[in-house]
Amino acid sequence: MNARELDQAYVLLSQTITRVAPERHELFLARLVLLLLASHGDAEAAARAIRDAGEISAVAATVAGAQPGLSDGAA
Repeated sequence: MNARELDQAYVLLSQTITRVAPERHELFLARLVLLLLASHGDAEAAARAIRDAGEISAVAATVAGAQPGLSDGAA
């Protein structure tokens, strides 16, 4: 995907998720991820992506500058 296509996908995603009831956002995103993983067709790459996404605490710590409370979900 080039930058323009990525931007178009972002706009479509934003427009679509606003039409989904807020209490169903997690279900929508989970379904979207599963559909994208299935379209990719590489089970090992899918497993790696899922494991990498599970490292959200490490990402949050990096983004937050390792501030206490932000990497563990606390406010």
